Amino acid sequence: MSLAFASTEPARRTALRQFAELVDRALQKAILFSFYYVPVSCALLNPFLRKSDIREVHSGSSRFASGRYAIYVLWQPDGTIPWYVRNLLEALKEQEVNTIAVVNHALSPEQRSVLQDLCAEILVRGNKGSDFGAYKDAVLKLMRDNEGVSRLLLLNDSVYVFPKGLKKLVAELLSDEFPVVAAYECWERLYHFQSFCIALSGAVLYDPRIQEFWERYRPIPIRRWRIDRGEVGFSAALRKVSPRFKVVYGINDLLDRLTAGDDWASILQYREFVPRPIRHQFPQDSILPVLQRAEPGERTLLLRRLREGLSDLLMFRAQSHTGAFFFPKFLGSPFLKRDIVYRELYTVYEVERMLRDLGFAEYSASITDEIRQRGTAAHLKGLARRRHRLGLTS
Repeated sequence: MSLAFASTEPARRTALRQFAELVDRALQKAILFSFYYVPVSCALLNPFLRKSDIREVHSGSSRFASGRYAIYVLWQPDGTIPWYVRNLLEALKEQEVNTIAVVNHALSPEQRSVLQDLCAEILVRGNKGSDFGAYKDAVLKLMRDNEGVSRLLLLNDSVYVFPKGLKKLVAELLSDEFPVVAAYECWERLYHFQSFCIALSGAVLYDPRIQEFWERYRPIPIRRWRIDRGEVGFSAALRKVSPRFKVVYGINDLLDRLTAGDDWASILQYREFVPRPIRHQFPQDSILPVLQRAEPGERTLLLRRLREGLSDLLMFRAQSHTGAFFFPKFLGSPFLKRDIVYRELYTVYEVERMLRDLGFAEYSASITDEIRQRGTAAHLKGLARRRHRLGLTS
């Protein structure tokens, strides 16, 4: 009897697991229907969604006859202008870029004073459609007001911006060599340029297909919509218009630096740079004796396979996340995404250690304070947790 009973246990557990998976899939579909398809359908029927959300326009003192413009979307409802926003604004001003700050909330006196000094114009809006809604309003206004834009940068404050490497990046974004330049790209699910830093030539900006994209885009605030219809849709439009584009921080360039000399004893020290959900896929220390014992031909093959594995690992998610610390360390990127702890990719203590490793210890306190203020998505429960996992909330 005990043997017969034991033999049924695995089957029973399998059946329960399958039933749980069916219930989970049904819940996901119900949540997507209720919190994505229904609100999107209602929003698309709303005629007021097409109207601009710009409520105030203020002139700034940093205006240049360069033809270079930047649209910089800000969400700083605490009423301050933090160091990372100032860093980017000052770098743009140094290069005679006419920066249009788009503030998605009421403007504080401190913010108005700082932005008027560092920007050409300030647009205040009500956060309809979040960052991509702000891009839409500002781009269409710029195209109506100015026919002489030679270069446009689209930027938002979802990243910390460090001085190291910033001047070089701004120069690359402003270069006329490529009609489209993006700091980062993403191969997760649907390919796109990451929209927190994209540069366009004037010819691309004024192309009717780009103008049509912005006029047709609906500023719906759901994160999944902003990515799929915003970032992905805009990237697809850009690739149709421009036959040539550049990604500044690419995986192959990173791997060339990281694996130069094939010193895997040093490379393995950077395991902590890999996000926690995929860190187990990073090569283990046990490869070192294998490489030492390998014959020359076998070693060459092993090194090639290891590099391929690193490439696949870094492409697994958005590269500003998977390479969050690799790109600043090895390619001099001045960016670090502000949501890396909230999205459960790293702990606050890992961020603190890696900032010291990168030479950014002076910014550690302000960054970790902000991280602790926001917390992590691990604290979300029930429906909020499921909506987050489905990419419906920021």
